[in-house]
Amino acid sequence: MDNLKGRAAPNPRFDLACPDLPYAVAVEITSHCNLRCQMCPLTVNGTISSLSPGHMVEVHLEDVLALAARVGQVIIAGFGEPFLSPRCLPFLEELDRRKVWTSIATNGTLLTPTLAKRLAELRHLTHINISVDSPDPEIYHRIRGGPLEKALRGIANLMAEIDDPLRVSVSSVLMSESVASLVAFPPVLARACFG
Repeated sequence: MDNLKGRAAPNPRFDLACPDLPYAVAVEITSHCNLRCQMCPLTVNGTISSLSPGHMVEVHLEDVLALAARVGQVIIAGFGEPFLSPRCLPFLEELDRRKVWTSIATNGTLLTPTLAKRLAELRHLTHINISVDSPDPEIYHRIRGGPLEKALRGIANLMAEIDDPLRVSVSSVLMSESVASLVAFPPVLARACFG
């Protein structure tokens, strides 16, 4: 496998002697989300996109694909849940076809077995980060406004398909109401990842 065992791959097209291109292209493919995280600018109307949420339009995706092919690395993140966009998976597949190193951040709630299988097949998708802010269902719900079980099921679906677990990480926003609960995360994640 040519993805450096899940670690972020160095951008083979980046050249310090030619700094006219960025190291990576950051893309927010949608500003829609299926959760209402209390710290998110979308929830508190802290961004322009929160006032008029939407998916990136096809013409912009084509522009991004052209730039991505030149730059060689894309980071799909932002405030929206990328898998709510109907163009997300085709976009990832096209990036993979063009051999563009890619990483993505998700809340994990939409990672079905079918989606997880298709993501695992993408050779240039080097990193999938799943945001889960507490292993305690009540605290998670207070912070994110959704059920923890859906995120854990998404992690389990992905880990059942992924060839290298180092391609996946779970991150948390450290908050005063969740910090004490984080100590319980390792066994919860172990059950989700390894049954």
